[in-house]
Amino acid sequence: FFFFSSRRRHTRCSGVSWARRCVQETVSTQSTWGNQIAFLFDDTHVLQESFLEDINNLLNSGEVPNMLNKDDVELIVNELTPIAAQLGVKHEIYNFFVERVRSNLHVVLTFSPVGDALRNRMRMFPALVNCCTINWLPPWPEEALNEVAKMFIDNISVDGINDYTKEAICKLSVYTHVLISEEADIFFKMLRRKVYNTPKHYIDLLKTYEKVLKEKKSEVQSNRDKLANGLTKLDDTNKQVAELKENLIKLQPILATKTVEQQKLIEKLKVDQLEAQKVKVVVEKEEKTVTEQADKIMELKAEADRQLSEALPTMEAAVGALDKLDRGSIAEIKNNRNPHALVKFTLECVSILLGEKPDWETIKKQLSDAGYLSRLKGLDVYNICLL
Repeated sequence: FFFFSSRRRHTRCSGVSWARRCVQETVSTQSTWGNQIAFLFDDTHVLQESFLEDINNLLNSGEVPNMLNKDDVELIVNELTPIAAQLGVKHEIYNFFVERVRSNLHVVLTFSPVGDALRNRMRMFPALVNCCTINWLPPWPEEALNEVAKMFIDNISVDGINDYTKEAICKLSVYTHVLISEEADIFFKMLRRKVYNTPKHYIDLLKTYEKVLKEKKSEVQSNRDKLANGLTKLDDTNKQVAELKENLIKLQPILATKTVEQQKLIEKLKVDQLEAQKVKVVVEKEEKTVTEQADKIMELKAEADRQLSEALPTMEAAVGALDKLDRGSIAEIKNNRNPHALVKFTLECVSILLGEKPDWETIKKQLSDAGYLSRLKGLDVYNICLL
């Protein structure tokens, strides 16, 4: 028994390849097994009408054109050659294979008569009529409907549903299905329009009941949990309120003491405020004095800036003169035992700038230093610290 499963029908393209592969695998089993096999094909598997084209060819001739490639045919022939020899087959091996398929493969098609699909398929694919035996399944009797309902209801695990309730649900399901069938017959007699009420609809009714019952059970469970959580929160809140009341009673003496302390603190703050006013007056006077001193400082700064601007050209001229000074001039000054007073004064000032003693012996040592000019040129004239 081979059942064509719809779980592999991901897309239309994969469905076509999967359907043909299922048919191919079913047919190929006759090359090895040779057993009786049934191939069940449901109308829900018909994603494309081309599916039925292969079924139609299989019913007509026992094979599907272009389904088996050359390698598949060769494999089948190799497997059936010894079997054909044992059975004394004289004709071609592939024809023997087709005969085995037609003898052993039983195709079972389950189609619904609802709509025009079945009528159109019978017209487009004659093998569905010519090569098949059509069995019309009659409506289920009430006993069968009741047993099916019991099977569904027994599998439902819901608290509070006893045997009496389950029996009532089964009877209601059967009554609903039978009533719909009777009304469909009346509708057909009045308007000549057929409404099908099949066992599948009955099973869908039971599944819908089961689904709704589970949803309502989940909803009731959720509401019950929310109610329980709400009651728990209310109980906890009541306990907290009671604790707060007890704490409030205990804190009343402390609150009275704190009130007295607060009054005393207010009186003290008033006294401190008076003292602060006095301090404020003093601070204002000091602020006035500081402002006056700041103004004087600004005046001194302005005077210093003015003197600096006057001194900068002199400093720049001195830097220029330093650039013209060479070691020969330094040696001439050094060898002069009695230099001019202005030259001596200048050298004493330079010695002070270099952070050394302003006496003539120290000056002569400086003049003897080979890096004397470099020290003078590298002197930071903007950060002179006089000791």
